[in-house]
Parts: sequence; C-alpha cells; structure tokens
Amino acid sequence: SEALQLSTSVQGSSKWRRYFRVPRFLRRRRSDDKNDKVVVLEPPKKETRPFTLSETAIRLMSGFASAIVARSCVAPLERLKLDAQINGTKRPAYQTLGSIYRQEGIRGFWKGHGVNLLRTAPYKALNYYAFDTYHDLFLKKSGSTELTNQQRLLAGAGAGVTSTLVFFPLDLIRIRLLAPGGSRYGNMVQAARLIAREEGVFALYRGIVPALFSMVPNNAVFYGTYDYLKHANKHLLFKLDPDWESKADEYAWLPLVHGATAGVIAE
Repeated sequence: SEALQLSTSVQGSSKWRRYFRVPRFLRRRRSDDKNDKVVVLEPPKKETRPFTLSETAIRLMSGFASAIVARSCVAPLERLKLDAQINGTKRPAYQTLGSIYRQEGIRGFWKGHGVNLLRTAPYKALNYYAFDTYHDLFLKKSGSTELTNQQRLLAGAGAGVTSTLVFFPLDLIRIRLLAPGGSRYGNMVQAARLIAREEGVFALYRGIVPALFSMVPNNAVFYGTYDYLKHANKHLLFKLDPDWESKADEYAWLPLVHGATAGVIAE
C-alpha cells in the first residue's frame, strides 16, 4: 500500500508485554480503557507542497514569451523593412514579398529570426518585468489601487532605463562584430574583454545617451498608455456588465487592442 499503517493492540497480562515492546515514543495509553490498550500510532506523513514559480520568474517568462510571439508574427514585415534598407528597393511591398517567396520560399520571411529573438526576447522580458516591479512599488508607496498618469509614465521610463542599461553593451558588441574588421574580436565574451582592456569599461556604454533619449520616452508613452487604457476599460466594463470578470474569455481580445493602440501612439 502507499501508506504503511501500523496499529497493534496488546491485551492481557504483563507476560505478553515482555515479548512485545512498543517503542516509548509510539505508545499512547488510554486511561479510560479497562483493558489498558497500547495503540501504535501511524508515523506522521510528510507534507508535500506543489511546485510553484516565483513572481519574478512568472513575470520574466511572460515577457519572454510575449516577445517571441510578437516578433514571430511581425517577422515578415521586419524582413521587408530590412530588404528595403539594405537593397534600397523602391518596389511596392507586395512585389518585394513575392520576390522573397519565389527565391527563398516561405521560410525566407523568417530568415535571421532566431538571431533577432536572442537579442530582443531577453530585452523585452526584462523590460516588462521592470515595469511591473516599478508599478507595484508605486502602488505600495501610494497605498492606492491605481496609478496616476504621472506614475505610469515614470514606471514606463524607469523600465526603459533599466533594460537599456543592461542590454546596451550587448548591442554595442554586436555592432562591433558585424562591422568590417570585427573578426579580430572573436566571440561576444572575447569582444567585451578586448574593448574593456583597450578602451576602458565605459567604452561599452559609448553612445548610450542618445539611446536613452530614444528608448525612455517611447517606453514611458507605451506603458503609460497601455496601463491607462487597461484601467479605463475595466471601469467601463464594470458599468456596462458588473459580472464581466466571470466572462473574462469573452474580453480576451481587449489587451491586444490596448497594446496595439499604445504601440501606435508611442511610435
């Protein structure tokens, strides 16, 4: 059986107790029993706790997964943009897409997609995690259930600063490796060491100020707009349908609309 249960009763004279002795820590006497039974207790079962992910892991994984899905969906458009930038073609978009399909097949639209994901997915994961963290900090400090517009913008800007500071050196190293003469750097780790040794550690952040001026306002507007639309629609739904939370599946498309609207405004 799955659980071993031991239960023994010894009745009668003390003669039998000399031959069958129960460990003291397992004995329990019942004084109200005339036969003075000795009950062997079942060993305590070890409590098993289900495996759960931490809040940090959930947020990072959510950001990582959302970046993969979003980038995979727009990869053909990214390929179209890169083709126009590199080759300088002025053909209509449908002609360029047709040319890519004839020459490389359907997989051509996702050419280089894996490398792009290795760069953008970790960045987006940290970006989303940082915004949620700053969002919760503002809520905890204010004691409110909803951020003000200024707090939304600050949380989004803080997320942009955090993710840019962490991943900017990786972008700089990638550009150095792709530039003419980049073979002398070797791999990314060797390139980081060589740049730090020859030019100093701060060389890894050369050009970060323009990057911050570009990313921080974009991040602030995007997350500020998204969070505002999310809460505004929640209040509206409560007025129209007080039981809307029990029908969450019917409104699963709303976050997509919020994100698309925020992205358009931020750009």
